Amino acid sequence: METATNIIKLILLSIIAVVLVCIMVLLINGKSFKFKSSNAKLIYDESYTEEVKNIKVESTSTDIKVVENDTNEINVKIYDEKEQKENVKVKVNDGTLEIYDKKINNFHFFSFGFIGQGPRIIISVPKDTKYNLDFHTTSGDITVGQNMNNVNINVTSGDIDLKNALDTKIKSTSGNIELGEVSNLDIHTTSGDVKIKKVNTKVNIELTSGDITINEVNLSKNSNIKAVSGDVTIDKTNDIYVESHTTSGDEDVSNSNRKATTELKIKTTSGDIEVNK
Repeated sequence: METATNIIKLILLSIIAVVLVCIMVLLINGKSFKFKSSNAKLIYDESYTEEVKNIKVESTSTDIKVVENDTNEINVKIYDEKEQKENVKVKVNDGTLEIYDKKINNFHFFSFGFIGQGPRIIISVPKDTKYNLDFHTTSGDITVGQNMNNVNINVTSGDIDLKNALDTKIKSTSGNIELGEVSNLDIHTTSGDVKIKKVNTKVNIELTSGDITINEVNLSKNSNIKAVSGDVTIDKTNDIYVESHTTSGDEDVSNSNRKATTELKIKTTSGDIEVNK
């Protein structure tokens, strides 16, 4: 009986140890944990009629979402679990809508999406109006459901979903990236899958762990795609030369024109490369 009790204790201690190690690893990688509970309350709701060309957001642990409306105004709604209105600043400065949402002592454990919606910023903009976006957040998903001009996104942990944009720069540590049609794309990310509908002009992607899938590229400038661990798949290219190399994996490249003036270099350490298949 005593032996059985000791075995049970050993199993419980092992489980606790594994959980603690996982938490420590995720913390080291910059992740924050939060209950996405339905307790998030509307703490800010204002509309702006001033002329705006740029939207800048700096936040800590908040989802950011851009949606369209049928008015001529930009509306900003901010939801939070704590009514820390003093940490929220929104203003229009020289054509730029600036949103600052800096939380204090906002440390939450474990993010479970099924519980409900957590802290978030919802920016509602006039339909068919394009803006330059500059988003910086430590933890949170970013969703942009409208066509934009130039986009710059810097996020530590969170998924990114962007419809269409011109020059696009993304830097992230962890999270999946899904894009529509973009131009002059520059992505630096550590962990997560990258899915893109179409890239124009130029593409530069550096990824440590994850798959890269692009439906179509139409390039006029030399480009690079680098991955340490993951497959690279491009369904369709224009008339370019594709130079590929993988250390551990298969290469299957078709319709590569060695005489083309534009070159796309694809390199992966562990993963398959497939182009124009």
